[in-house]
Amino acid sequence: MPLLEQFKNKLSSKQSDVSLSVVIGVIVSFLVVAYGALANPLEYTEPQSLVERLTIYAYGLILPALAFIFAAGRVLLRRFNTTQTHIRSAFEESEKTRHLQNVLQNTLEQFCIVLSVYFLWTFIMPAEFMSLIALLSIVFFIGRIIFISGYEKGSATRALGFSLTFYPSVLSVGAIIIYLFYRTFS
Repeated sequence: MPLLEQFKNKLSSKQSDVSLSVVIGVIVSFLVVAYGALANPLEYTEPQSLVERLTIYAYGLILPALAFIFAAGRVLLRRFNTTQTHIRSAFEESEKTRHLQNVLQNTLEQFCIVLSVYFLWTFIMPAEFMSLIALLSIVFFIGRIIFISGYEKGSATRALGFSLTFYPSVLSVGAIIIYLFYRTFS
């Protein structure tokens, strides 16, 4: 514990909160990936046709797509409302719009990552690992809700939301690499 205390003492309160959020996000991500990959809660079995795998992939993208549409909709709504009313100062409007655009940009980046990771998982991993796609989709959506709703509340809330969208993808790619290595050399 002395090492942890030394590390904690070197961090500001804000850095400590962000670090804690990232650690929580990584732990939750690891548990979800491990459970989804190993427990097979949706009980998928071999063999699966290309159509079945494409269906899993498509269903897995529904919640991430909704998160992306929601983030884009907020920017569009803001732009529409600011052209209709000129009550607030230009700085206030541009600052709020900039925040919404930052959220949209981050959501787009995460959505692109998810598109590729889910695709790789769906077509490389064995059928009994397909349950993970549904779980990743749910965690992504929850992470985006936390990120979007907490964006203006501070970096700790953003960090948790970001962690829940980013680290499951990273861990999934790691699992794919391990699986391919195992399959190739065993």
